[in-house]
Amino acid sequence: MSFLVESGDRWVELRGVHLTGTARIVDDTELLERVATALADKYGRFRTPRDQMPDATRAQYETTVSTIEITPDDRILSWDNARLYQPDPA
Repeated sequence: MSFLVESGDRWVELRGVHLTGTARIVDDTELLERVATALADKYGRFRTPRDQMPDATRAQYETTVSTIEITPDDRILSWDNARLYQPDPA
């Protein structure tokens, strides 16, 4: 698999990480519960209560999701263009 996370809009702001490796769908119930708890702890306060969501949005949240575990190999690439930027001395 290949996985890329990147942010920034202008060249000087671009930063990211790209990795390759293997991936598997997690079926370990204990691990899935830990992941669900961590996500609820982090994002729960930002979520709209389900009963206040439009029907289509609530249906999306009620679909089955999969958790994927990524095991990276040694080909990890990262960058932060801001570290390369040297402003013109004025």
